[in-house]
Amino acid sequence: SGIEKAIKQLCINYSKNDLSINTAFNQKLPKLDKDLEIGLYRIIQEFIQNSIKHANCKNINISFHITHNKLLLTLSDDGIGFDVNNINNGLGISNVKSRVKSLNGNLNLQSEIGIGTKMEIVIPIK
Repeated sequence: SGIEKAIKQLCINYSKNDLSINTAFNQKLPKLDKDLEIGLYRIIQEFIQNSIKHANCKNINISFHITHNKLLLTLSDDGIGFDVNNINNGLGISNVKSRVKSLNGNLNLQSEIGIGTKMEIVIPIK
């Protein structure tokens, strides 16, 4: 689908010699609502930019899993991580949170110092 191509291209654009961005789709994405596609694209873009800017990571993984009318988007990096209880909710994180909320989704954010950051986002789809 168009969104898959767009996301793969986004990853190619951000990949550098010292940064590898991998995408995995458990199946072909169904036709998604335009707002959802734009929202997903922006969430992924924000995560990649945050990881590049703050995490000093070598790898970013992006995976899509479609199941029972839900889309599970997992974003992770192997960067320096941060203390989620002590985050000043930088613009990046709040942007992602508000986007997920506007898509009626749930966000689970985990990060560990020295290990990296992982976001699991579940969004209902029709």
